[in-house]
Amino acid sequence: MALFGRGSGGVGWTAAGLLAATLLTVIGRAGYTYSVLPSRNDDAGARRSHTDDSGGGSRVRRLLRADARTAKQIHDMHVAVRQHDNGRTKCSFRVSEAPLAVAETPGNMAYANTPLSRHRVAGQFDISSGPPGSRVKHWNMRGNGRQDPLVSVVTAVQQGEERYLAGLASTLQTQSLKDIEWVVVASDTAAATRAATNSNAAGYSATASTHWFEARAKVVGLSRASRAAQRHEGARLARGTYTLLLLPSDRLELTALEKAVWMLEGHGNVTMAGFYSVHIGTRNRTWTFGFQDLNLNLQYNRIGSSFVVRTAALQALPGGGLEAVELASPLGLQDWCLAMALARAGHWGYTIPELLFWRTSSTDSPLRVGEAVDPKFVQGLAAIPNSSVAASPRLSSISTVLPFHNPLYSGCHRALFLVPWLALGGADLFNVDMVKVFAKRGWPVTVVSTLYQPPASTFVRPEMLKHTHDVFTMPNFLKLTDFPRFIAYLIESRGITHLVLSNSQLGYDLLPFVREVAPHVVIVDYVHSETVDWKSGGYVRYSLVFQNVIDKTFTTSKQLAQRFIEEGLSEDRVDVSYLGVDPQHLSKTEEEKEAVRRELGMGKDSVVVLVACRIAAEKQPLLIIEAFAQAVSASKNPDGSVLMVVAGDGPLLGRMKDTAADLMVDEHVEFLGGVSRDTVKRYMVAADVFFQPSLFEGISMSLFEAMSMSLAVVASAVGGQAEVITSDCRCGFLVTNTGYFDIDVAQYGKYLATLVQDSQVRAIVAGNARKVIETRFDSKRLSAELAEKMIAQTLGSRHRPVALDPDAATAVGRLYEASDQRKLSDIKDFETRRDPSRRAHQKRKQLH
Repeated sequence: MALFGRGSGGVGWTAAGLLAATLLTVIGRAGYTYSVLPSRNDDAGARRSHTDDSGGGSRVRRLLRADARTAKQIHDMHVAVRQHDNGRTKCSFRVSEAPLAVAETPGNMAYANTPLSRHRVAGQFDISSGPPGSRVKHWNMRGNGRQDPLVSVVTAVQQGEERYLAGLASTLQTQSLKDIEWVVVASDTAAATRAATNSNAAGYSATASTHWFEARAKVVGLSRASRAAQRHEGARLARGTYTLLLLPSDRLELTALEKAVWMLEGHGNVTMAGFYSVHIGTRNRTWTFGFQDLNLNLQYNRIGSSFVVRTAALQALPGGGLEAVELASPLGLQDWCLAMALARAGHWGYTIPELLFWRTSSTDSPLRVGEAVDPKFVQGLAAIPNSSVAASPRLSSISTVLPFHNPLYSGCHRALFLVPWLALGGADLFNVDMVKVFAKRGWPVTVVSTLYQPPASTFVRPEMLKHTHDVFTMPNFLKLTDFPRFIAYLIESRGITHLVLSNSQLGYDLLPFVREVAPHVVIVDYVHSETVDWKSGGYVRYSLVFQNVIDKTFTTSKQLAQRFIEEGLSEDRVDVSYLGVDPQHLSKTEEEKEAVRRELGMGKDSVVVLVACRIAAEKQPLLIIEAFAQAVSASKNPDGSVLMVVAGDGPLLGRMKDTAADLMVDEHVEFLGGVSRDTVKRYMVAADVFFQPSLFEGISMSLFEAMSMSLAVVASAVGGQAEVITSDCRCGFLVTNTGYFDIDVAQYGKYLATLVQDSQVRAIVAGNARKVIETRFDSKRLSAELAEKMIAQTLGSRHRPVALDPDAATAVGRLYEASDQRKLSDIKDFETRRDPSRRAHQKRKQLH
């Protein structure tokens, strides 16, 4: 369950647009008090409010002005770190030599790929390399004017469990949230101390690990006591605002605490923040349920992990407190029983829908998630308390006061990628490739996505996590109104120097805010395509609107760059940077093709057409079926059948299947649904033809991949695709969309039929396609060149942040709404044009 917007993109984007409109409209009211950037935990002198009751066109700029002292202190510290010791400070961040995708589905899960395995990046949140002043601020837990830590982690250690503490110390030491204390209650304090200081945290020296333990840990002796008594004592001693109870063998993903704390800071009615969990040991499995199951928790153990809880609520448990609760708990149900005890006191929680918690099950800690529970444990609890996490009200006020500061000083330059989601699309694959390139150059990357619509919006998340731990899907743990201050927090916390924007509407809406609170950050955007019937040009229009705060715009093609120039952007402000693929990793032999076909049950002589895209209107899924039906009917393939494989999910998948049945080609079509990138590549090995009749593209990443895999391509002549499949290369067929459905079906169907029938033409086109990728579109070279351009980019000197007038912003918002309504009308007309053709096919079916 997401905190906001699991529905259609339209619903989510209406609210997202409202965010910017609310920001500009509400702060424009005379007399509104608006605080920016200081933490609510800062001393009074560092917290400032800006009040304006004079009206005037500069009101927005005055109210958005960042707190100069706080911003300068943070910026100066980041500069000092990079200049520390005459430039000898080295960035400890490094990528793995053998990276593994951090899968999130049971079938693809690598249970050995724990948060600190050698297959993950290391040193991303290492602050030990900073100057001494920055270390002291963290080691003593006195930053931000706070006398107590933000989070207390309590671990009860029974005799013989000390061996697990080194791993737990590592996972705590490398957390992205640094303001924590670790309360260890042990039977043997000497053994526990020795084990915990033997931390092997990746990216940390032994000395740094020892310093961390001395400053952060408190070891308390409680011999011959039960685990319940130890945990009770640890909870009693906890000084943090929030507490997390962990077993010695538990592990956390490195952003787990940070996400949980932000979730609780933004939702005052929620007491507990849990996680989806990975369970290893006696039985390997993932658990993706939790607090959102509400009253099901009264019958089953749906709480799959420990959770972060407000310390005040934990310490206020009645009737003997935590010890009494745990003494009465069956083995393996302690977390669930604690949640029920808190529910009796009127508290409830929220489970962040990400696999952030790892638990090792054993005979001493059995895996009991999902089991039915004895009703006696919920006596007197008729229903779970109502603490639902709802969408932000339509006219919510937007605060940019940071709940806390968390500066991660290091010797690294850092980039923030602001993206819409982590779906399986061309723009999303580009984002993965660019994050990989930045990471290999030693730049820790933070990835922020603004949408959560599972499962489609999370497909490339495992790939992202190969190159960075710092991936944030904001709706998973934030209210919409917290998005602006969270981005400001990340810029401050990570010391972001470059922000890369790719295809995010909300990202563009927030750019004026980002420029105000972070004037030192270089902002570049990469525009993939122009969408004529959305927002009067889609992301081209957005980029043009916000050029006063963008330092450089990069495009996928010369055609797209020319559109910017035609709209008045000077040539030195826009740069063409083609995408590409790695032909060394995207290739196949005939032997590999035959082997994969045997595995997939395909005939050796069958002609296989592959479609890989999101099944939505802009990809013309109904046209795909009709053109394929035309090719099947014209086929004269004597040696085998014709098969089309459709890889992708989306709102029109059901209609696509219905159309295949109506046209009686459903036996020739295999629908895979949403699948991983690796699965799509396997089908590319098996395929002969790639079909992509999109209405809008820049240059499709799937087009590059298909050509590299020696597939004969039939695609639409949109965007810059004619710059890849040129008229003289004989490397594919491009079709110009006319807007008339039957004419377009006939054109695409003709080329499909040619490739299905003529193996010689198919082989020539496929071979030439491969050569084009090898010579012109090798991603290693192109991505490195683009990264160099982005990294070398400096702040633009000819344009300065300009405040937007609230009335103008409201007018723009209304124009966008009108554009959206026109788009909906166009889609209805577009679908109506299909009806006569469909009815004709239905009549043919009845005749047969």
